[in-house]
Amino acid sequence: MNLSKVSSQTRAELVAQLAERCWRAHYTSIIGGPQVDYMLSNFQSSNSIVEQIANGRDYYVIEDDKPLGYLATDLKPDHLFLSKLYILPEFMGMGHGRWAIKELAASHPGLPIHLTVNKHNHGTIAFYERLGFRKDGPVVADIGNGFFMDDWKMQRP
Repeated sequence: MNLSKVSSQTRAELVAQLAERCWRAHYTSIIGGPQVDYMLSNFQSSNSIVEQIANGRDYYVIEDDKPLGYLATDLKPDHLFLSKLYILPEFMGMGHGRWAIKELAASHPGLPIHLTVNKHNHGTIAFYERLGFRKDGPVVADIGNGFFMDDWKMQRP
C-alpha cells in the first residue's frame, strides 16, 4: 500500500471522484443530501482541491494497485492537521485507515495529529479513539449557505 501525493489536475480529479463516492455513501445519512452537495461542490471539486494544494494543503491517494481512498493534511508548526481521511465504502473495515494514520505518524515523528470529526459520526469517532485520539472539545463552523459543521476536535499525542 502507498500514499501517492496529488500534484496534478488529473490526480485532483481522481480525488474529487473518490470524494463523491465516499461522501454520498457515508455523510448523506449524517448531514443530509443538500449539505453533502454543497460541501462536495465547494470544498471537494477538482478545482477546489487544486486551489487548496496551491495554498499548502497536501492531498494523497491511498492506493494498493487501485485507489482505496484519500487523505489531506496541513502541516502546522506544532502539529499535523488531518483535514480528510476517506476510504471507499467497499474497502472500509480492512485496516486501510489505520495504516494511513500510522504512515502519517511515522512520516512526522514527534508531531501530534489533530483532526475534526462530525459529532454524529459515531463509528468514525470510535475508530479514532481506538487509534489513541481523544476529544478536545467541540467546534462549530459556519461553512456558508446556511450550513454548519458541528464537530469534535480530536488529537493524538
